[in-house]
Amino acid sequence: MFILNLFRFKTWLFNLALVVLSVFPKLLTSQTYYTIGSNNYGGHHLNEDTQFLPKDFSYSKVQILVLRTELVAVGMSTNEVITGVQWYVETDNSSGTSTYDVYMYDDYSSSTLPSSANFTSSASFTKVGNSLTDVGTFTGWHTAAFTTNFTWDGFDNMVIQVCRTDGISSSSDQVGSYQGSSDIFVSGYNHNCSAATGYYTNTYRPYIRIRTNGTPLPVELTNFYLSCFAEKITFNWITATETNNDFFTIEESKEGQNWIEIAKIYGKGNSNSLSHYVYEHENVLEEYSYFRLKQTDFDGKFTYSDILSSNCVSNNERDSGNLLAHPNPSISVFNLFHSHFMLMDEIELSVTDIKGELLFKQKHHAKELSESHSIALNLTHLPQGIYFVYIQCKDELVCKKLVKL
Repeated sequence: MFILNLFRFKTWLFNLALVVLSVFPKLLTSQTYYTIGSNNYGGHHLNEDTQFLPKDFSYSKVQILVLRTELVAVGMSTNEVITGVQWYVETDNSSGTSTYDVYMYDDYSSSTLPSSANFTSSASFTKVGNSLTDVGTFTGWHTAAFTTNFTWDGFDNMVIQVCRTDGISSSSDQVGSYQGSSDIFVSGYNHNCSAATGYYTNTYRPYIRIRTNGTPLPVELTNFYLSCFAEKITFNWITATETNNDFFTIEESKEGQNWIEIAKIYGKGNSNSLSHYVYEHENVLEEYSYFRLKQTDFDGKFTYSDILSSNCVSNNERDSGNLLAHPNPSISVFNLFHSHFMLMDEIELSVTDIKGELLFKQKHHAKELSESHSIALNLTHLPQGIYFVYIQCKDELVCKKLVKL
């Protein structure tokens, strides 16, 4: 009884620490997402000649034309800094990891790409994404996060060039597509990035969004934090000023990629004084969750906060003797937790593949664990697949299935 009460007390302290550690400001990022065109053309969802990142060929090169009039129409400003591009996946049929490079060019004066599937000269492009990866199987917006930001000059049209570099074939995704009135997409397969001629020139292109650092934020967010008490998560955020602010959305994700809306809270519209918002969330996803705050203007523009993470599992779940792993699935590190960890001097774990073959063993000393009394198990060196981790906890051998993306 004493040991159990001691554990509950330590768990209460850990939850209290979440509050103390989270009160530091989580400022709203100034990223803005501009949706270009619409998802209006379903005829070529599965064809390789409309893909942002073609996966059915070993190597490929595509060029996507975005007109200045389109950028101005969605509110993009001169000298706005582009930090990434997104494309929309409706059904992800691919497997494995695709590696690719991204290039940008914004001095293109023509309203159409070259005929006969000729590529615009790559010599004019700036490399903005070096060895990017598209990992995992999920639907929604996939992001090409630039390694070098690109500033749009605001005067001419823009061409986005994507080149696959990994030489691995996979199945085609079902992607969103937009059809324009002129040739706005050129594709070439089994081509390296220096190829001058492709296979297709089309009037449709992938349905995309452009991510930028944005213009001055309509909302000055001074704090965004969460706390865990009584098996609930309480969100608090404070705004110093609000301009044209329609509403906030709290979004939750189990693995940090697929997000669901859990709450919508209306803003003050326009305010020059401090505004405090509170929301309590009870239906927490299993084990470990990520959260972010989305702010939307009356004109539809939106920005995101930094991402917060929380393992606000209940005391009952922590006391149950279950081995917890978060995040799960993961692309690299799994944080393992068991109620007996803090009662053990040495913890030995074993990792096997799906066939039960032992891959490796590790030993950990309880005094070396993190403040959350968890073990960080790094599976970066292993390929995608299903694995099992076994830990001897006192008189019980516990096991957890891990999904490596």
